[in-house]
Amino acid sequence: MPAVPAVPAVPAAGPERPATPAAVLAQLRAEADAVRPLVASDIARAFLAAVAALPAPEERVLWRSDATGRFLPDRAMAALAEASRAGWTRRELDAESYYFTRYGSPLAYARALDVLAAQGGLHALAGARFLDYGYGTVGPPRLLALCGADAHGVDVDSYLTALYAEPGDQGDVHATAAAPDAAAQAARSAAGVTDRVTGRVTLHDGRWPADDAVRTAIGEGYDVFLSKNTLKRGYVHPSRKADPRHLIDLGVDDATFLARLHALLAPGGLALLYNICPPEAGPDEPWLPWSDGRSPFTREQWEAAGFELLALDTVDHAAARAQGVALGWGSADEMEHGIFAWYTLARRRP
Repeated sequence: MPAVPAVPAVPAAGPERPATPAAVLAQLRAEADAVRPLVASDIARAFLAAVAALPAPEERVLWRSDATGRFLPDRAMAALAEASRAGWTRRELDAESYYFTRYGSPLAYARALDVLAAQGGLHALAGARFLDYGYGTVGPPRLLALCGADAHGVDVDSYLTALYAEPGDQGDVHATAAAPDAAAQAARSAAGVTDRVTGRVTLHDGRWPADDAVRTAIGEGYDVFLSKNTLKRGYVHPSRKADPRHLIDLGVDDATFLARLHALLAPGGLALLYNICPPEAGPDEPWLPWSDGRSPFTREQWEAAGFELLALDTVDHAAARAQGVALGWGSADEMEHGIFAWYTLARRRP
């Protein structure tokens, strides 16, 4: 969960001038319209339809420590004694930062949901428990909660903890949205979403599963563990020399991580690693750890932990590129040469 872009070729969120809340919502709705023809599952359609019910994003003020790089929300800074406020830099964030943060559109999760449906047999979001490992933005957990899911996210980035520190950022979410058309409404119904369903957003700060307190707070019994652009072989087990600041230290060895992942999931629960990557650098160029999107764990390790491996390092370039075009990351030709994707899907045996 390092604070580095998962796909540097994808433009960072944020126009030259601060976006208004209305403009941000309009952008997300336009993106949902563009991605909708690409998805094949009811759960992905329901996820996209939930964009219509997203609350307006807010401008936020954060403070960054000049010494440590950690962030605090504005109200936490205001509570500090005057002598403790030295060495902090004020950061004003426009409304677009709320849903796009540093990592781009939250709707890039739509393809991962299609994989969960087609390969993992997940057909309902209402009542499902999700853990988004390295969530990066509240957007996906919020959309899942609007579909009736109990959506958790965990990350080590204090920027996110500070950004989502206001009371309305987490908690119960009423799963109601104005579906854009009859097909989307049918998809919502098929995914178990009704106006009577309530989802929930819970965000955790810390390293799972190494931090005991975080592991206890998150608990067990999840239907889906989803890691998008976080658990990459290049981050965890780089094949070439890399800047340590761009790597992920799991805090435990591979066997322990997988054992705790197995315990996290309910019987039959799914673990999906979905990674979108830029092209690998040439032999004489600085290597980008985030360009190797294969599983950091081998088949033998997955199976030794008790998982049924449904897919290992499955190539998904074409679907990721089509989604990239729809989200405005670049032209079809640019995506052909600039975007690569792999996924690994495992199931805890019933």
